[in-house]
Order: sequence, then structure tokens, then C-alpha cells
Amino acid sequence: GRLGRADGEPGVAQVDRRRLRDVGLRDRARELRAVEHGGGVRVEEVAFGRMDLRLFEYIEEKSEAGKLNSTHQKIANDLGTSREVVSRLLKDFERHGKIILSRNLIQIVKK
Repeated sequence: GRLGRADGEPGVAQVDRRRLRDVGLRDRARELRAVEHGGGVRVEEVAFGRMDLRLFEYIEEKSEAGKLNSTHQKIANDLGTSREVVSRLLKDFERHGKIILSRNLIQIVKK
């Protein structure tokens, strides 16, 4: 059976909530964002979007006392992205005063 119908917007489909539940897609809550849209739910894939938010949430979740001992490669593997992406985003965070980077250490700056 079909889950729903396309609504004309590229990459967006109308999904019936019951069918979404029935096929077990609720378990993908970390990868999908459901937005109320008309008579159904508009589901947008965000697994590869907003990596900056996903990375900062990862740092906050994995850190102890505001410090995370890890390599950029380990973080990239955990988030399903490349080391280069993680390194670039961490540098951006450091430039904006959100973190302090050292060898295998990320420290969250308290505001």
C-alpha cells in the first residue's frame, strides 16, 4: 500500500499518520521531522540537513562537565558524515566562541 500522496512540492509527500505508524517509521524520529500540513503530516528528511545542529547536540550529549574527549573521525563516524565536515564545523563553532578545540578535546564554552 501507499503511504500517502505527493503534493507537488519536490521531495515532499503527504503521509497518513496511521500508515506512518503501521510501517514503523516512527522509530526514525531522529531522522525525520513531521510537520502538520493540511489533512496529513508533511515529512521532511533532515538526516543530512543541519549537520551543525546535529554536531552540537552530539557534543552536548556526549560531553562530561562540558568536555568531550574524542577525535574528529570518531565523531564523523558516529554522525555518518566525513571527518572534513566535522572539522570544518568544529572550527566554525570555535570561531563563534561556542567551543575551545585542543588535541582530542572539545570544551563547551559556558555563556
